[in-house]
Amino acid sequence: MAQPHDNSAKYYDFVFERRFGANYSALTQHNLSRITSLAPKGKILDFGAGTGRISIPMVQEGYEVTAIDCSSQMLQELKRKTKDLNLNIAIHQSLTDVISQDFDIAIAIFTVLAYIKTESELKAVFENIFNLLSPGGLFMLDLEHREGYDLICKRNNGIVHNNTGDFVKVTFQENDSNLCEYCEEVQGTLPNGEVFNYSERFMIRFWTINEVRSIFNQIGFTEIETFPFANAQYLILKKIL
Repeated sequence: MAQPHDNSAKYYDFVFERRFGANYSALTQHNLSRITSLAPKGKILDFGAGTGRISIPMVQEGYEVTAIDCSSQMLQELKRKTKDLNLNIAIHQSLTDVISQDFDIAIAIFTVLAYIKTESELKAVFENIFNLLSPGGLFMLDLEHREGYDLICKRNNGIVHNNTGDFVKVTFQENDSNLCEYCEEVQGTLPNGEVFNYSERFMIRFWTINEVRSIFNQIGFTEIETFPFANAQYLILKKIL
């Protein structure tokens, strides 16, 4: 079954770095700083790892990293990078493939939870992560604000990047108060001269903080911190047995 970003994985880094510019780098540095302050060393579970925005710099800092992503094509890009950089990252397509149960911290950041559309699916993810953490282990997640997506579509007809042949346009179809269809049309030219274009269309859900709290409270997580950054609300949870 096709997953979001399967048909754009090869171009994902190129497009996002140009689409968000310095903000993309600032977000990554902020995320890395928070993770290292929460877990100065140890084992990290990166759920929704994509092409390795967080996994690669963390393993370069000496952490033991396991990366999970539902998109096989995004994982192929991550595998290519780890081979080129001679890095060792355990890579899986599902949380249920992971055997270790002694992770110091798990992360699910940069719209990862938005791809999960039902409460039963989200609960299963939280349960799996809870079971994979060591006692006292931490879980860092973020929840995207729908207002940011609304603003994208209202500003400049949804065009979020248009420069020197690169073009990104986003449209956004509301299905109900939380569930929406996200559409993206992209064209560009890679540094090697390759011209590319693709379109993405998939469903996303804007989880409210109360919905998420209801689920993780049932499982046994304790919320220890929440803070806003960029267009998201971050939560830090702790596994207490």
